[in-house]
Amino acid sequence: MFFLRFILFACLLTGVLYAQAPEVVSETTLDFINELDSYYIEYQKNKNAADNYTKEEVMVLARKFYKMMAEDPQGYRKIVFQSGENRKKEYHKTGIVLPKIGVKIRAFRELVEHFTDKYYFYIIKPSYYVRAKVLSIKKEPYFSKVNPWIKLTKIVVKIEVTEVLKGEQVFQKGRIEEINSFEFWYEECQNIFEPEMEYLIPIELWGCYEGKCSGLAPASNINGNCAIFPIKNEIISNVDIFGCGTQMNWDDFKLVFQSKYILESGG
Repeated sequence: MFFLRFILFACLLTGVLYAQAPEVVSETTLDFINELDSYYIEYQKNKNAADNYTKEEVMVLARKFYKMMAEDPQGYRKIVFQSGENRKKEYHKTGIVLPKIGVKIRAFRELVEHFTDKYYFYIIKPSYYVRAKVLSIKKEPYFSKVNPWIKLTKIVVKIEVTEVLKGEQVFQKGRIEEINSFEFWYEECQNIFEPEMEYLIPIELWGCYEGKCSGLAPASNINGNCAIFPIKNEIISNVDIFGCGTQMNWDDFKLVFQSKYILESGG
């Protein structure tokens, strides 16, 4: 079921028209991609390549990944698209199937997990983290423009940002934003977004096609398919994946989050 959902989601993301992507990929992104390529070459030769690294060395790479996703997520999507195009050209020219960038990222994720835990990579991956109040929730029909036979229910959640933990260059207190998802994302969730409630929301780009993205979505793959962290009376819940137990005072949680997952300040 999860695999089918993943394939369907990948198809959906090819069906939207998108905003302009950056013409130039940042040095930050190119630096990480070069590191990723180097590690994957080593990994191909030795599947136990993680044993050749120290935690300190891996955290240097993790910080570069974090910096890329925080500062240049559009550039990363552009690299993903270009990589796919290069794979097609190489296959038609030589018959050689080059590894997908997603396969390289998976190897890198396993390297990070070897020295941290199964959630760490997914927690540092989202470009933004905001505390926000849900203003409204609406459902809209969604038709893929590339695959018109696909019809799903799209959920649009309007939020008001009340605090920014990550992504101050994009979000400010009081900003009104819409985040997009699909109804099937929440089929197995114990919690869903509710109007007038506040949440910690990890956010990533939405609707990426040919390296261009047009919107935002909750980063639902942090803990399976749900990543919903409600805040009520200054108590945040469902934060065990952060090492904070079932519930924690909001200010205490922020201290933990900033010390462990905001990597430019140490990590």
